Amino acid sequence: MARRGKGLGESTADRLMSRMGSGLHRRSMEDGGEVFMGRMVDRAMRAMGGDMRGFALHGSVFMPSSFDASDPADQATYAHERLHASEGDGRGVGRMGRNPDAEEAQARDLEQMVLHNLQSGQDFISAMETARDQAQASTGGGGGTEPQVTDEDVLKAGYQALRGQGLTHEQVVTRLRDDVLRRLEERREGMSYRSATPSVG
Repeated sequence: MARRGKGLGESTADRLMSRMGSGLHRRSMEDGGEVFMGRMVDRAMRAMGGDMRGFALHGSVFMPSSFDASDPADQATYAHERLHASEGDGRGVGRMGRNPDAEEAQARDLEQMVLHNLQSGQDFISAMETARDQAQASTGGGGGTEPQVTDEDVLKAGYQALRGQGLTHEQVVTRLRDDVLRRLEERREGMSYRSATPSVG
């Protein structure tokens, strides 16, 4: 469910869809949300680079033309982006002062939990609800009555998801190693930038 833009009464996605030849179309999801897909999204994702599987912008979820709403991996990616659409501010900054890194970690955890639940035989709606309950319980919001999701559970689900994409054990290990090294390098660069910036006060 896309939020409406201020003063215009329409979302960014609605404005893009109104452009002739945009190739953008809307798909309703089982949970009441919606996904925007099409040539425009494919071009945007190629332009942004990386291994993007979707993105959220101004409260809307955008997925590539290859998105299959019945595929567990795509459903889990949708859950990830749906969290950003509802929790983020559409500019890469967490809403109401939330740390965008924490939001991304929360979205990744939700994605892995949804995928795990789907692979365990749950339907999409149940998988989403169970994952939200698990996430709430793991952050202390469940009053201690819900089972806790451990880091090991999340790691297993992530490993299984990558193996489910056809990667060998060695490819999974290499991919995880490269991801950890990239993140450490990004963090190191961010720390050196902050230490080189003079403080005011």
